[in-house]
Amino acid sequence: MVLRRHPIEPAASDEQQDHPHHAGVWIAHGSVDGHDFWHGKETRQVPRDWSSFLLEDGQILVASGKLDWMAGDKKVIEEIRTYDIRAEERLHRIEIWSLWKPGGEEAVRIGDTKEGTFALRLAPTLRVDGPVAAGTSFNSNEQSCGQIWGKRARWVAYTGPVNGQRVTVALLDHEDNPRHPTWWHARTYGLVAANPFGQHDFENKSAGSGDLVIGPGEDLFFRHQLLIFEGSVTPEMIDQEWDQFSNH
Repeated sequence: MVLRRHPIEPAASDEQQDHPHHAGVWIAHGSVDGHDFWHGKETRQVPRDWSSFLLEDGQILVASGKLDWMAGDKKVIEEIRTYDIRAEERLHRIEIWSLWKPGGEEAVRIGDTKEGTFALRLAPTLRVDGPVAAGTSFNSNEQSCGQIWGKRARWVAYTGPVNGQRVTVALLDHEDNPRHPTWWHARTYGLVAANPFGQHDFENKSAGSGDLVIGPGEDLFFRHQLLIFEGSVTPEMIDQEWDQFSNH
């Protein structure tokens, strides 16, 4: 279990229960046509039409379906999401595909805010700071810990002990994603989030610099890969994984 259990499950004894909207592995954003899906204030994501398949004698699980991003009674975004989960030797590999399109006939503005977007919240021992923190973080540009917040990078990784075993968790941004390499809303308290929409916060640019509009009939498509290694790995090893991921 490399994720914080709270708020999906009862918190472990060493977990801090801050940021209750940091729920496992999730996709959300703080400004979608002015609606806050990051904190979930008067918004929700409604799943429908989900199905799953086991392949390769149970070594691959593929799950796919739709999520309606609802603000009140209005569908703001219709998302199609797919998870491809593979168990390999000393490695779990999860590829996440996410396609966004307007929920109606009007354009949708994805707003410039640091509060997003493709995210996970790590177990307390993987944190860089905190009461039981024993981790460290680094990115593809040889930056580490507090230096990685707001920087652009191909990937970000955290490494440390979980239940006495060393693990490394890396999130990879595909080179075909909008605005690759993405900016990272990655905190020393264990939040890891790839956010291509936050230039105002990350680079002190004018408000709205990171806005992106999805017009009627248009869509945005993202691919990310989450890697969970047993043990420590070198940046060169993660670079090799990123090369393989982005060339497929």
